[in-house]
Amino acid sequence: VHYERSYDSFWPEGDRIFRVEMNGSTIWSQSDMDDAAAASAHIERVSAYSIYSSTFVVESPTGRQGYTEWISPCYPALTDILSMRMVEGTAEALEEPGKVLIPRSLARRSFGGQSAVGRSVDIEDNRYFGNSQKAEVGGVYEDFPSNSVFRNAVFTPLLSRWQAQRNNRSYMCFVKLDAASSREEVRSDIERKMNGIYRAKGDSEKKQTVELTPMRELRYTTAYRNDSLEKGSRSMELLMWVLTLSILVIAVINYINFSSALAP
Repeated sequence: VHYERSYDSFWPEGDRIFRVEMNGSTIWSQSDMDDAAAASAHIERVSAYSIYSSTFVVESPTGRQGYTEWISPCYPALTDILSMRMVEGTAEALEEPGKVLIPRSLARRSFGGQSAVGRSVDIEDNRYFGNSQKAEVGGVYEDFPSNSVFRNAVFTPLLSRWQAQRNNRSYMCFVKLDAASSREEVRSDIERKMNGIYRAKGDSEKKQTVELTPMRELRYTTAYRNDSLEKGSRSMELLMWVLTLSILVIAVINYINFSSALAP
């Protein structure tokens, strides 16, 4: 029960982290995301986030070893938004094309006790890169707790070739605000900004609507399309509470009956 209730409760400054949704969908283009980020001075950091599985290949003394891993294209700012704890290398490696960050668990599986930084890897992927992508490990981060919607993924920079394509909507948009109380003002600012952009493009028939979902609520939020984050169930959590309470009540009753049986 505690595991479920503490989902994503451990992030430093987590109350200031929100996912931004537009028109009932979680996915954005890079172009729209960058415009949204400039809409409000209350937005301190913004990052794209996408997640999918692919084959991660490393060279070992026995040959090439492949692992099925989560791959996550993102902005370098995500390392700050999530306050990633680096155990080797640097988070700034994501600012360099061709470098990736990997979790400590993958570094151990792939390289044993040896340093992972500077090692060459391949990401065999036709979904995002379009082919096998060679990369270099630029840093190793401490694994996220398992009760998080964020996966322990191989984080890689976004490809610049998608940046100007407003119709290429493939990424969730996460922001860190200067204060949690700025949520409604930021929502209104982004909505105003996006409506202005789409009106200028001649797409003024449909009003652009924007919402901001707090980090702690993502586990149970199911109202938006294209939401690839892991989900939980409030009803299942309630059932777990009921079962826990029932076990405690039965234990108390058994204790009382046992005590009564021992009484002279």
